[in-house]
Amino acid sequence: MTATAYHVLQDDKQGDSNERHRKFTYFAMGLALLAMLACITVGWHRKDVLSLRSKVTLLDMKAPPPPPPPYLVGWARSSWVACTTGKMDTPHCPLEMLDTPHDGCISSTPTNRVLLTADGLSSPPLRESFRRVLQSTVESQTPGHNPADKSMVVVLDAAYDAYKVGTQLTSALSYCDMRKAELEDLGASNVICVVLDPAAREDLWRTGQEQGGHSKQFGEEMRSLNDEYIFEELSRATVIWVECGSPGILLQNFRRRLSLNMPHSYKTFRDLVRSRVNADADALAYVSVSSGTSIAGETVVELSPEFPGSSPSTLRSLGGDASGLGLVKNCSFYPHATLMDESWLHQLTSASHIGVMAIPNCQPVMYTGSNLERMSHICP
Repeated sequence: MTATAYHVLQDDKQGDSNERHRKFTYFAMGLALLAMLACITVGWHRKDVLSLRSKVTLLDMKAPPPPPPPYLVGWARSSWVACTTGKMDTPHCPLEMLDTPHDGCISSTPTNRVLLTADGLSSPPLRESFRRVLQSTVESQTPGHNPADKSMVVVLDAAYDAYKVGTQLTSALSYCDMRKAELEDLGASNVICVVLDPAAREDLWRTGQEQGGHSKQFGEEMRSLNDEYIFEELSRATVIWVECGSPGILLQNFRRRLSLNMPHSYKTFRDLVRSRVNADADALAYVSVSSGTSIAGETVVELSPEFPGSSPSTLRSLGGDASGLGLVKNCSFYPHATLMDESWLHQLTSASHIGVMAIPNCQPVMYTGSNLERMSHICP
């Protein structure tokens, strides 16, 4: 068809219409794009606000660390703060690379009767672990035993000696008062503080006479003790708590021959404690701090030649015998361990051919109750 003016005019109108349509389309697309960007921006803002609110909520929900129990003093209070706030010397838990074997020592004891610590019950989980040990031990008692009788004996020889020589700032008296309050708070029906060493008991009496007051009363109580009384208390106690301090005096007095009125098959406190901890019925739980933990195993790690700064004089005073209570076969324990101890600990296990479990602050060990009855670390 031949083009006419009309046809030309008609084509121009169509072009104008298409142009207007294109402009309108672009305009609409622009508005849509702006709206989409606005939504995205608002969404991002809402996301940021929600994220911020979530963080604030999580911070609000995170409970502050529990305050130390009021009865804790000195080092025990400092340990509680460190263990509950995460400001530990060894924040990673457990430090299994320090242990030989890495998955813990195997025990022949069928129940949870041993809790070995470097710094005491220094966090709520460790207090709960103590309660489990106590409950397990109570359940082992014979039917005729009164379940309300949960007497506990605190052995203070190591604390006495460390305070006397100046390596520890808390006295045996202060530890006695603190542990009585702590153990009674955790379920003890009666807590008896003892010093196994007769010469130490006499020295505490003399010091008490000089100082007077509470110290005098404590010294008189210690002087009134004898092997017969301590033996009877340990024979019926539910828990023995062995305090921190100097390991040498502990070993000497757990090993020394007892002075009893009647002959007995147990010749030493070590015989009595080891037998009761491993008994099937009427068992005794062993709970320890620092040096009390050191003596629990087959050997005392701090007395070995591989130990940095070991004391040959202490070993000589023990007749060259570094053996401990032997509560766990083929295993020894080293409290206050850090990663810097890894090398010499492995040298020690290689030389002695026994297992060694390192016990950092805040990370005690106890029986797990697994089929293999391995000991494992408890994290705060």
